[in-house]
Amino acid sequence: MTKYINIIFNQLLFFLFIGIIYPCTNCSIPIANAGDDFDVINGGVGLLDGSASYDPDNFELELLYFWYSEDNIISYCGDIDECSGERYYCEGYEEIYLTEDECENNNHTWVQGAYNNWHECWSAGFIWAHTDSKTEAECVDKGHSWNSSVITLDDYESKIPNITTINLGTISSDEIIKLTLIVNDGEYNSDSDEIKLTIHPLADNTAPIANAGLYQNVLKGDTVIVRGGASYDLTNTGTMYYNWVQTSGTDVSFIENDPTSPFWKFKAPLSGDGIDEELTVYNPLIPQGNELSATLFIEITDPEKIRPVLDGFIGLTRGTAVFIDIDGDKVCANFELGREKDDNISSVHYIRFPFSDEQKKNFTKESINGSINIEYNDYKYSINLSVENKESLANDFS
Repeated sequence: MTKYINIIFNQLLFFLFIGIIYPCTNCSIPIANAGDDFDVINGGVGLLDGSASYDPDNFELELLYFWYSEDNIISYCGDIDECSGERYYCEGYEEIYLTEDECENNNHTWVQGAYNNWHECWSAGFIWAHTDSKTEAECVDKGHSWNSSVITLDDYESKIPNITTINLGTISSDEIIKLTLIVNDGEYNSDSDEIKLTIHPLADNTAPIANAGLYQNVLKGDTVIVRGGASYDLTNTGTMYYNWVQTSGTDVSFIENDPTSPFWKFKAPLSGDGIDEELTVYNPLIPQGNELSATLFIEITDPEKIRPVLDGFIGLTRGTAVFIDIDGDKVCANFELGREKDDNISSVHYIRFPFSDEQKKNFTKESINGSINIEYNDYKYSINLSVENKESLANDFS
């Protein structure tokens, strides 16, 4: 009996001693949560969500986030793939002896190495290549080369980054890509957590479903909010655009009409009849009836010429420089908004060619020539469309 009591007593003393000498202020590594897997159409966009990540020692701690790809499929800024900091480690004992003094005091060799990838470099607190420039515009503006890849994020160090580009080229079946998240609590990195994105071919895309909401009764002069938030897209592209049109009643004008928002506003008239509004929703990758849609990519292979060449195309989205010619009749492209500013332009654009009924009819005739053309400043390009090309494109009209 005495022996048993002594053992328990000694264990209690041991734990008490350890607790006093080594207080536990950061006992656990943080937990990364990259969110749920999701599906998206090739050419669409998306949102990554790491907000469920946490630190078991302090649930309110603001973590550091790092999204990366083991397959190196994330676009980034950098002329030379190298880390801004140097790596040193204890040869053969790098996980045991973390400082030069510890290493050499135990008769081992402290050597210089290298951080071999973006992940290792970031984990050590350094910058890989020029990845402190997180957007193409900022990268090119600073005179660096933008390395485009399958996925582009607006900020790889954000808790909830936007996927601004998904481009696998032409695919005929589903592809799965993987992205990885690690978080840091200021001292320790978490284990990694992976999210899988299933990318569907563009041919699988379908039109979204509009829902204009419930009938509303309002007072004269009230601000009315029409609500299309219940609209949805069965084949997700990550983007929907909204267009409200008045179909009857006393004329009103919208005072808020953002095409990316389902909620538009107008003032109820002071007199007159009831008002009917109709909602149309669409995504940018699917042709709308009498339209053809396409992706335009400005590819520049010489890193030193990226900035000057792109600057030469500023203004391209605002004019009639990109068009389909139907035996002399031009169908000019409409560019998706937000990909050009006064001082920079993106290298990737989503465009639509709206056809009239007559243009659509002529385009499908074998006897009439068709071509795709770009005529902007000194740049001229044209490619003739074969009968097979036109037949394939005409399928998008239906």
